[in-house]
Amino acid sequence: MLKVPPGYTSVCQPADVCWMKPFKDQIRAQWIDFLREQIEEWRVGEPFKMKAPERENVADWIHTAWDHLSIKTISGRYRATQTAMGGENEAAYFVVSKLARLSLLDTTLGEIDKYF
Repeated sequence: MLKVPPGYTSVCQPADVCWMKPFKDQIRAQWIDFLREQIEEWRVGEPFKMKAPERENVADWIHTAWDHLSIKTISGRYRATQTAMGGENEAAYFVVSKLARLSLLDTTLGEIDKYF
């Protein structure tokens, strides 16, 4: 594993720069709503015990957060990265073309099941 040089995060890690922040912000907002609902249901005089979200809740938050990301958001960062690198990334092109020639490249994109 190599360190990302200072000032090159946007080139080397487009996901971190472009969509991971809005993705995590969306998940965090849903988690805060989950906590807020528990606080609103609490009655004075009763002991308050915070409940952890169930896996189904978290899976739903992830699904919803991913659906809120636009194709433009994701693909736009890759276009900017490609431009910053001075054109097409030859190594990536080589790998993709080799996988295609070997019929190992999945060219279909399907829906992600809501709960796998």
